[in-house]
Amino acid sequence: MGSAELSSEHPLAKEVVAVSEDKARCPLIKPESFENVTGVGLLATLPGGLKVEVASAGHILQKGEGKYPADLKEWVEINKTRGATVIAIAVQDVPLGCVAMRDKLAPNARACVAHLEMQGIEVWMCSGDHQQAAEMVARECGIDSSRVVAEALPSDKVKTVKRLQDESTVVAMVGDGVNDAPALAAADLGVAIGAGQNVMVDAADIVLVRSDLQDLLAFFDLSKQTLRTIWFNFTWAFAFNLCALPVAAGAFWKYDVMMTPQIACTLMLASSLFVVMTSLLLKNYKRPELPCHV
Repeated sequence: MGSAELSSEHPLAKEVVAVSEDKARCPLIKPESFENVTGVGLLATLPGGLKVEVASAGHILQKGEGKYPADLKEWVEINKTRGATVIAIAVQDVPLGCVAMRDKLAPNARACVAHLEMQGIEVWMCSGDHQQAAEMVARECGIDSSRVVAEALPSDKVKTVKRLQDESTVVAMVGDGVNDAPALAAADLGVAIGAGQNVMVDAADIVLVRSDLQDLLAFFDLSKQTLRTIWFNFTWAFAFNLCALPVAAGAFWKYDVMMTPQIACTLMLASSLFVVMTSLLLKNYKRPELPCHV
């Protein structure tokens, strides 16, 4: 399984490779050919023509009906009820075994969800995991179960985004995998977090290099502060020019109110410097602290 997953960029695949290398204590074998089946799994051919398929347990066991021990399916169902994602391996179309994997909640995930919802932002979770695993993670994050879309293929994620957009909702999609790329492109704002693949970078509007969810909150907060600074500068510059231009044009020369070219240049320079200095204040930005009790 580790050898077959060597060419995959999926986060779960990287975990499988790491564990396989640790358990095998020997170099893994790079596949001769590799095919990523979107939303299902992968097909790989190892040296010697060995055909290996790694995919969801349901997909593998359905194809290999009658070719695996009877208690294997029961084991899969038990682990699913515990919130685990179960992947299986088949060699030459014969199921050989399964691995149960459970997502570790990202640090500050619950606090980040609470922070967003306090700002009036609805948080949805759209996952390719099965329903029980998705709902368990959603509960730990504080996401309402009615806003969970599980067992979603890339096309299903796009449909979810478009459905929310049809409800006159501005949708920001946050994704960290290749399967999220179509939904990132379809959303009003696509945010790739922890991105390392070109397809995600191309599809997203914003790329957060780290996988820290606090960076997402910092992005939203910094965007608001930047917009406030833009409007402040615009308002100031408009008011300044509204007052100074008539004087510079000589509209009040009858009242001995005039502006020499030297004064006009000085005022224009001061106006530009003021705008630049207020913009540079953004360098002192500090991301919001999450409430420690959440």
